[in-house]
Amino acid sequence: MGRRKIKVAILLAGGTAWDFKNPRASLVQSQEDAKRWIVQIQSFLFGTTLTPHFFYDGESTDIPASLFYDLAKFITDHYDDYDGFVVTVALPMISFASAALAFFMGQIGKAVVITGSPLSISNETLNHYLKAHERTFGILGPRTHVLGACIVAGADVGEVCTVYGNKILWPTRLVPHETQGTNFFDTIDMPFLGRVDFGIQFFIGRNRRKCPLRAVVAWDDTATWIDAREPGESVFLNKVIEKKRGLIFECLYGEIPSRIESQIRKFAEKFPVIIYSTLPQKESFVSVGPYIWIQNITRESLLAKFKWALGQTKNPRDCQKILLSDRANEFYTLKKEKKKIE
Repeated sequence: MGRRKIKVAILLAGGTAWDFKNPRASLVQSQEDAKRWIVQIQSFLFGTTLTPHFFYDGESTDIPASLFYDLAKFITDHYDDYDGFVVTVALPMISFASAALAFFMGQIGKAVVITGSPLSISNETLNHYLKAHERTFGILGPRTHVLGACIVAGADVGEVCTVYGNKILWPTRLVPHETQGTNFFDTIDMPFLGRVDFGIQFFIGRNRRKCPLRAVVAWDDTATWIDAREPGESVFLNKVIEKKRGLIFECLYGEIPSRIESQIRKFAEKFPVIIYSTLPQKESFVSVGPYIWIQNITRESLLAKFKWALGQTKNPRDCQKILLSDRANEFYTLKKEKKKIE
């Protein structure tokens, strides 16, 4: 009796173009495109059956507000149908998508891996840059990212993670990498989780397929981010304050400018208001009047977590409790487990 094939679902929401000469030719824009696209990945994987599911082409400017909710809902609804899940998104969305799915899934007994191709049919500057470094991708080109993600999705891994280049990364701590090549991301304040080539090597003990699914699929897209350091934001605020149910202000010293203080304080009586500052402090969370001051978290993770929290409650105090809890290592700093990686 042969070994059972591993079943992996690939949820396509962008990041599917990988032809340097003609990115549009490989872009997935429908379920029919997805069936043709998957053949070029399946041929490299033995013992794994890939099933594509189309959600979004990743190139349209009008991103569906429910996209990340729909992705998480599919995973929970089809949790027992697959051994692992791969989610592809466009390069600019990887940090946000990784964080959002990490908050949705929480503890999960299967791998949910976020990745995608960096090529774009709308960003010619990026494509020219990638073309100049085409040799760093090897013969597989940008397909390298998806292949690595599929390998991790079928492995003995039970958590949400991001795979890009040959790195396995923390999904809630992604930052752009300074150097050129296929590894576009690093994880802030900690080493990456592992490496994937023809096999998988984890540098830190990871969650295995033991814990049951404990997902909280909730989402409210009515949160917005405002850079309160910029003059004229009060004009923008007047246009959106009645349409939003949560606000994040990035302030240089953690103080809301006096020109909009009265508006924000009134808004905070009903809905959560976060003050975000990147200035170094001893504490990650500081109470400032009716607001909550948060730092030591990436912008993408904070916005994703806020929308996830708003999907559960609009009450400022209850929302604050969710925001202060560590859901997916978003505030975690590696200390004792840190090892030298050669």
